[in-house]
Amino acid sequence: MKNKRNILSVVFSVIACVALVSASVSAATTINTSIDTGGALTVSGLSTLGNASTTVFSTTGNLMVNGYATTTAANGNFATAGTLNVTGLSTLGYASTTGVSLTGNLMVNGYATTTGSTGTFATQGSIGAGTSTPATEISASGSATTTLYIHSTASSVGGCIQLEGANDTVYRAYATTTGPLILELGACK
Repeated sequence: MKNKRNILSVVFSVIACVALVSASVSAATTINTSIDTGGALTVSGLSTLGNASTTVFSTTGNLMVNGYATTTAANGNFATAGTLNVTGLSTLGYASTTGVSLTGNLMVNGYATTTGSTGTFATQGSIGAGTSTPATEISASGSATTTLYIHSTASSVGGCIQLEGANDTVYRAYATTTGPLILELGACK
């Protein structure tokens, strides 16, 4: 009788251990090799992909990247069919677009150029050189002599400053090659 009890105890212990191990394995499974599927692989819950590579990725929710997101496509482009919203500081190494809309400040650490057909740069506010708080429509500020440089690349044509008086009278100031600065009535062009 004692042997039967021992055998039953061992059998029940083995069954309990198998059930416990099965429950643990189904709760958290680690796969160290590839998963091949002929259809969609559905994962519910949070998924972490340490070093994943794919030719197509589709998500119906948010895609969050905690690190770098890169592309190795032939053109290296990242495209969106809608609006790309970026929160926080963004660095654009070499960016090109037909239109940018900002609600805050545009900061350029280098040169800002235009390749438009007119080459015109327009603003509805003030322009400041050496200052982030321009005192007037065009302000320049510096720790040494502040210089306004007006130069024409055409031969025998100099720079001209055009001013309009309170009574709508137009004046021009320009330098000649033979004499002093001239201030007279009339437009520069």
